[in-house]
Amino acid sequence: MAAQSQLPLEGGRKPRFANYEPGPNAAVVAALRDWLADPGADLCLLQGPPGCGKTHLLQAAGAQWAAGGRPWRLQPALLGSLPAVETLRGGLLCVDDLPALPATAALELARAIDAAREGRWRLLLASATPVDALDLPFEDLRSRLQWGTRLNLKPLDEAALRRLLAQRARELGVRWTERSSEYLLRRLPREPGVLLHCLELAYRAAVSQRRQLAPPLLAQVLGSPEFAAAVEQAGAEP
Repeated sequence: MAAQSQLPLEGGRKPRFANYEPGPNAAVVAALRDWLADPGADLCLLQGPPGCGKTHLLQAAGAQWAAGGRPWRLQPALLGSLPAVETLRGGLLCVDDLPALPATAALELARAIDAAREGRWRLLLASATPVDALDLPFEDLRSRLQWGTRLNLKPLDEAALRRLLAQRARELGVRWTERSSEYLLRRLPREPGVLLHCLELAYRAAVSQRRQLAPPLLAQVLGSPEFAAAVEQAGAEP
């Protein structure tokens, strides 16, 4: 799974379209918002590698949907059992991490797609693996997944990662310099989840120790057992 969904990220920050760093994905975000606003839309699939913000966009879409007083739910595919249409009629169902879908839930997903096609709810899916390469128990599900809108996300480039770090620092109300961004980018995997988690830990340390959030404190965080465990969990090496 992507680092973004595994690490305890962003200190309770609520994912919204406004705080998503699009990088090369601005057109995809615009297309997703158009899909949400289209009353005739049914199914949308977000495809992209780990770390490009698929989970963030699912939650942002849900928040926008709920702002109109409509129900929504985010469901990790790994959990398998999907809600009955009756419990979410007219709502938005977001299913994350399709490669983790258990075979026992494949029929439920096929029925969920059918319900979306019939206009009973909206279905927004996310996958790090292209539909053609997914390990699925029956080909009819693959055909269903190819219906509707497919949006392809790209990884964030270095400039976008720098903006992401600077944006989060502004939200936290702390001073952040290009030197600090450079320090992290030279030492960490270029995974947004790992970078943001380091910034969050450094922020907490800066507040508790009354220190400046700068490379000396970042070095302390990178050497901490807590951060090392988080990076290991994400399958990356500092």
